[in-house]
Formats: sequence, structure tokens, C-alpha cells
Amino acid sequence: MLGRLLYRVKVVGAHHVNSPATEPVDILGSRGVVVLCSGLGSAGMLLVKSILIRPSHVLTDPKVPEIGGDFHLNPPYSIDSQLASLEVLVAGGVIVLDSQMVDPGFLVKQSHATVVPVSVWIDDQYGELREWLGKAPAVRSAISVYFGQGKELPAAGLSESGHAGLVGASRYSSEWCRQLLQDHRQMVLHRLGGGAAR
Repeated sequence: MLGRLLYRVKVVGAHHVNSPATEPVDILGSRGVVVLCSGLGSAGMLLVKSILIRPSHVLTDPKVPEIGGDFHLNPPYSIDSQLASLEVLVAGGVIVLDSQMVDPGFLVKQSHATVVPVSVWIDDQYGELREWLGKAPAVRSAISVYFGQGKELPAAGLSESGHAGLVGASRYSSEWCRQLLQDHRQMVLHRLGGGAAR
């Protein structure tokens, strides 16, 4: 709710996260959801969290106070926070993370969660539309939040054999996540008519 108080928010596609799964959990899947962004930073992710109906947790910067079960990243590898996030996902919960703050490959691969890409766009006072990257915009800015359709890591990314196999599978998962975000951004740009600042 705080995000809606600070900004004029339009949301597209939140049902991809907010609608609970109707199918039973299978032996591989968890029904957990990773809401994946790139470059939003902690403030942007907290805005995304405020939009969601389902309870969610943010992997956030240690400088930001933990709010409602969020997890602080502990560089360089953030192992503790990733393991805590994995427990949430396996239990069917929602994790919001920024791929520029923590590599999503391990979590996505180990949890078998659905990945929902999200990007946030700002319509500033000069009428220029630009992507939210890093610094939060001025209060009362017009903000558009676009959630993409959820997808699951292809079976090719789930196979592993020993340590080398695990590392390779996690790298495959990371690259798959990067491509998913890129495809989502291009889709949003197409929807916006290509008029946004890049």
C-alpha cells in the first residue's frame, strides 16, 4: 500500500503472481514464485512487494530495514539469505529479487519455482517514459508496473551430475533468467510503442 501512496501506480499482469496455483504440487515443483527484476534496487522491489496480494519476501540490501520477513543479502555470495529464500519457495511462497544484486540461477534451479519477470517504468514530469533503474523517482510520479507471464526453467536446466553438473545447471539457469528478463523488456517496449527512453 505504501507504494500506491507515494506514486500514481498502474499495474499490468499482477495476476501472474497473485493467482494461486490450482494444480497440486508435484514431486519436482513447489508452486513457489520468483518475481525477477533487473536494476530496480531495494526501493523498487519494495514497491513491487506492496502491489502483490500474496505474501512475499524481498532479497534486499543490508542498508534497508527488513520489513515483514524480508531477507538481507550478505555479500559476496549471500548464502544464508538464499537458503532462507529457498525454504520460502519450496513451501510455495513468493520471493522478489533483483538479478543485479544476487544471481537468481541457484534459487530458480533448486526450487523449481515459476519465474515471473517484472519491469517498472516512470512517466516523468517532462512527459518522458523511462525504465526505473536504481534511484527511486520523485514522489507522486506516474509509475507503470508490468508483470510478465510466469515460466518454469526447462528440463535441460534441471539435470546435474556432481559439483560440476550443479555449477553448470546453475549457470544455465542464470542465463535463462537473463534471457527471460530481456524478452520481457522487449515485449513491454513493444507495448509502449518503442517510445520509452532506453
